[in-house]
Amino acid sequence: MSTAAKRNQDEVLDEDSPKRLRGGGYGGGGDDEGGELYDDDLYDEMMLEEQQDGPPPPDEDINEDVAFGDITDAHRAKWSRPAVPPSVWKTNDNDLNLQWLDIDMIGGSALAKNPKAGKKILGASVGTVPIIRLYGVNETGNSVAVFIHGFTSYAYFALPRGYDIDNSNDNLGQVRQILEDSLVAKLGNQFNKNSNGSGEEPKACLGVQRIDNKQSIMGYDPSHTKFLKVYVGMPGMIPKLKTIMEDGITFPGVSNANGPVRESMIFCPFECNVPYVLRYMIDQDITGASWLSLPKGTYKLRQSENEKGTHCQVCK
Repeated sequence: MSTAAKRNQDEVLDEDSPKRLRGGGYGGGGDDEGGELYDDDLYDEMMLEEQQDGPPPPDEDINEDVAFGDITDAHRAKWSRPAVPPSVWKTNDNDLNLQWLDIDMIGGSALAKNPKAGKKILGASVGTVPIIRLYGVNETGNSVAVFIHGFTSYAYFALPRGYDIDNSNDNLGQVRQILEDSLVAKLGNQFNKNSNGSGEEPKACLGVQRIDNKQSIMGYDPSHTKFLKVYVGMPGMIPKLKTIMEDGITFPGVSNANGPVRESMIFCPFECNVPYVLRYMIDQDITGASWLSLPKGTYKLRQSENEKGTHCQVCK
């Protein structure tokens, strides 16, 4: 079956992520550190008890409505999904195609290693990180759950008309540190300082870029031509970041026609209210219920039931 959308970028669909951050302004210890602010979504599991009476007589209509407690082996045989083909387990030899039907986000631990050989882990590597979950069905009718790591939450903030900011790595690094300190103070006890045992501390603000001539989803005021694109550890940090920028903050390297500007400034927020999973779909050009492809060698299987966290037949 042909796929309607082919994901074949450098980023890994099980670790799918935005392009590597450029322009400086990233947290100490590497480009890919981050903080945490999100609770895992918990889902109730309903267990179906097997009926001990054996299969129904041949003339019983197993298409009729039944209560969960009345489900028999015959019902299970009729409703069960097909066995997973051996080719699905050969992740280095075959692409995995699926039609996705549902999407959500949870908080979890960062991956220890990128399944795509030679590629580093994108996004935060310390603390709790956002994980996108895609649920769907592959070409052979097997249920599939895909856990996507590395997509970093961000928002835009416009510089006032006639203002600019030094785009050097050193200056954006200072801007990032100012936002880091402001975010941690704003989040208070909500910010998780747990590390991954490496001695590194999680970061709230992961990076800052200056963007010129940004075009919005809906259309910006033409007077806004320069923006700061700020990356944060978890989507729940965006509202706090928005408050900080709207209350006014002083950044180094800001200037206008009269020279350096050292007073506090208000930065107008843009796209701060775009939901995280929608932001991912827009950036990756994914449409609802479309077909996606996980290129071979870019994903790994979740083997144990505990690691899967779902009843889907195949978990990536």
